[in-house]
Amino acid sequence: GSMISASENNRYVKVTLRGKRDEVSSVTNKDISAYLDISDITQEGEYTFPVLIDSSPRLLLIEPLEVRVSPEKVSLKVETRTIKYVPVEPLLSGEVAHGFEQTSISVEPANIKIEGPRQMIESITAVQTEAVNIEGIQKTTTRDVLLQNENKLITFDDETPVSVTVTLAETGMKKDISDIQILYYNLADNLEVKSPVEKGTVTIEGSQLILEKMNDKQVILHADCSAITTPGTYDAPVTVSVPTDTTIISQSVQEIKVTVVDRATHQKKDEDSLQ
Repeated sequence: GSMISASENNRYVKVTLRGKRDEVSSVTNKDISAYLDISDITQEGEYTFPVLIDSSPRLLLIEPLEVRVSPEKVSLKVETRTIKYVPVEPLLSGEVAHGFEQTSISVEPANIKIEGPRQMIESITAVQTEAVNIEGIQKTTTRDVLLQNENKLITFDDETPVSVTVTLAETGMKKDISDIQILYYNLADNLEVKSPVEKGTVTIEGSQLILEKMNDKQVILHADCSAITTPGTYDAPVTVSVPTDTTIISQSVQEIKVTVVDRATHQKKDEDSLQ
């Protein structure tokens, strides 16, 4: 009916049979069941019920047969039978592979129907799955696991697996590369840079696995001298070259002053000074 047991009493009773030895000796506990009838109860509370016996048809053929049960009565707390839908909460064990991180978890079905005594059902906010092993995984993974149910008074479909999907992505990180010598490019062949060496720092972002394997020399700073056509001092923009699949976050030098001279004139001066 609308009521259900709300207390975990002793689930067993002792049944004593008395009759002819050869007939009684063949009886097993599969031939007898004990139960409490709470069908007439309509209000929550604690009640005392007689223990009733149900026997298999073959026991009716045993005569004489005396049946005794101990205890004869059992106290039982009864509450309203309640149904509720609650979310399924996945339980994970282990760590994903180095360089990866968990971005989301999804469960199918996301909610499950539970049934039981009113107060217990009202106190339950979620049902957990068995542990989902994610040790060392390197990609999005789906596992089928059963639900956990340690309370015999609560019933739900705990024999049907639910699907838990763990979504992964490569772990991102930032890296600072400092003391990068600024190189000059696109300078006319007849000109030569006479500025002192300058260095800068670049911050890049990308996959942890990529950045851990990357050589810092793969990050290059360039001063673009394509606009310089005659000797003098100029402001040259500085650009950055980085490995594929990485992103530039910042660079410490946006432009530098470049002093250039005529290559032929400078070489002649050097030769004269040596003489």
